[in-house]
Amino acid sequence: MKRTILSAIFLCGSLLAAHADTDIYGDITGQHRSDDLMAVDAAYCSDRLGAPQNGTRTSAAYKACMRGRGWKFLRTVRTPATYNGALVCSARVLNMQDTGWGLNHHSYVNLTLRVTPPGGKPYVVTIGREVSNHNPPHVGSTLKVTCDPANPSEVHAIP
Repeated sequence: MKRTILSAIFLCGSLLAAHADTDIYGDITGQHRSDDLMAVDAAYCSDRLGAPQNGTRTSAAYKACMRGRGWKFLRTVRTPATYNGALVCSARVLNMQDTGWGLNHHSYVNLTLRVTPPGGKPYVVTIGREVSNHNPPHVGSTLKVTCDPANPSEVHAIP
């Protein structure tokens, strides 16, 4: 039996870090139905159960709804988050050093970070950043940053 693989794209990203997860379904009716019909069935299940949210697993109830409409869930393809066109990465603060510069309840500090790109190898980098004196990051805290694994020195904190 030949399967036509169709994809449903659910775009429910935040303003800060927009990303898309793509659920891949296969037609189990053998009728070679169109992408349009799959989208209608996905809309029906979304209206009934709520659309699958990015970064989370598609629920068993949603998969069962789609299966009842003739579509078998095959897999989810995750697309990494971006911010202003740059890859969003996680960074753990390893060290924070005050430079002695500051203005209006903010200090300029050097942060040594362990940056972890999605699906990539972590690396360590030091960046300068202005931080609030009222709520500064601390050693061990995690920040969202933009990064470029091909150019590790290009790391920028996301406000």
